[in-house]
Amino acid sequence: MEMRDDEQFEGYLKQFRPVAPKGDLPKPPAIERDGIIWLMAASAVLIVVGCVFAIRTGSGRQPVIATQVEHRQVSVPLTISKADLHLARSKSIKAALDEIAFLRPATAVPTGSQSALEVLGKEKTGL
Repeated sequence: MEMRDDEQFEGYLKQFRPVAPKGDLPKPPAIERDGIIWLMAASAVLIVVGCVFAIRTGSGRQPVIATQVEHRQVSVPLTISKADLHLARSKSIKAALDEIAFLRPATAVPTGSQSALEVLGKEKTGL
């Protein structure tokens, strides 16, 4: 039954004959050269204004360098609720994450063993 339907459909498709359109197709409106020049100039001005704005708003920021970071000792482990508290009390998300990232646990690793973070920090992933 399937084969017969396929043959009927092929026969129907073979009867197809393209028809020429009546009249000419509409042409798209031509863009004037002056319009393109004005558009490019406006784009350039917007890019320059955006760069100046980005430079002015970011001029007070300084990148965090490892030597500038002070590690603090903590006696309790970091939990989700404590991380949420840091985020709620901080001026910005970046400041909260910086504060959380540089908390050093008060528990020391026993002599002759390594923490999992130290081992993973030395791993070469090749990325």
